[in-house]
Amino acid sequence: TLITKYKTYFVELSNIVFIRGEGAYSEFNLSNGEKILVSKNLKYYEDMLALEKRFVRISKQNIINKDYLMEISKNNGHQVILKNNVSLAISPDKEHLLF
Repeated sequence: TLITKYKTYFVELSNIVFIRGEGAYSEFNLSNGEKILVSKNLKYYEDMLALEKRFVRISKQNIINKDYLMEISKNNGHQVILKNNVSLAISPDKEHLLF
C-alpha cells in the first residue's frame, strides 16, 4: 500500500520495477510506466522489503526488483540495465547481492 497526500495505491510487489530515494521521499517506478511519489524515505522501504529477496538496494538512491534485471554493465562504471531499459548506477560493493 502506497499512501500519498491525495490517494492510496494498492500495488502488487511484482509490479514494482525500482524505487528511487529522493531525500525524505521515495518514487516508485511501476511496470506500467507509472511513477508514485510517497513521503517515506528509501530506508523505510528497504526495511519493509527486507524479507523479499527479489528487492535489493543497489546504491544510496535505488532499490531494484531483481525480476526486472536484464544485465549488469561495467562499461561506463557499474550499472544495471532493467527490462524497461532504465539504466541505474550500482555501487561496486553491492554487485554481489544480485547473484
